[in-house]
Amino acid sequence: MKETVEAGVYSDPFIFQGWDEKCAWIANRSEVDATITFEVDRTGTGAWETASSIVVPAGSSRFVPFHTSAEWIRAVSDQTVKADLQFCFSQKETREKESDKI
Repeated sequence: MKETVEAGVYSDPFIFQGWDEKCAWIANRSEVDATITFEVDRTGTGAWETASSIVVPAGSSRFVPFHTSAEWIRAVSDQTVKADLQFCFSQKETREKESDKI
C-alpha cells in the first residue's frame, strides 16, 4: 500500500484468464496526475498489447472494469507516484436465490 511506483516500470504480471468478472481499483496518493496503462498478453507468449489507459488525478482513485480476454495483465504509470493498485477477479454468481429446506 502507498508504494512508490516508478514511471515506466511495469508491475509484475497477474494471471487474468479463467475469471468471468475482472476489474482493478487504483488510488493515486501523490500530488501529480498519472496515466495508468494496462497491458495484456493474450496468448501467454510475452506479446504484450495495450488494453486500456486511464488518467488518475492526484489524490483520487478510479475503478476500471475489464471486458477482454487474456492470459496475463500488467500495469505501468507515466509518472512516479505513490499508489495502490488492486486487481479483483471473480466468477458469475450461479447459486440459487432461494434457501434450501433443512
